[in-house]
Amino acid sequence: MACKENQYYVAKKLLEEGAQVDLQDRTGWSAFMFATHEGHTELAKLLLEYNADVDLQSVKWESALSLAILHGHTEIITLIEVTKYVTIGRILPVV
Repeated sequence: MACKENQYYVAKKLLEEGAQVDLQDRTGWSAFMFATHEGHTELAKLLLEYNADVDLQSVKWESALSLAILHGHTEIITLIEVTKYVTIGRILPVV
């Protein structure tokens, strides 16, 4: 709920106390998905610092990226794309 309501400091405290960053609700939405849907860029960055999975999908096959695209949150779209690129670069070195 902290991510849906853009409560950055509440989310930060919960994460510091060990909250599961990728916990999903009954519809499959994670905190990162709520943040991207609502356009909360700083909150999305915080969740990525705690290794939020950018590829999780809801029961309706929605992803954080699809939600950001749907709502035109261009800064978050870029953030997700860069995160995916960096992650892939760690797994598959660029030759």
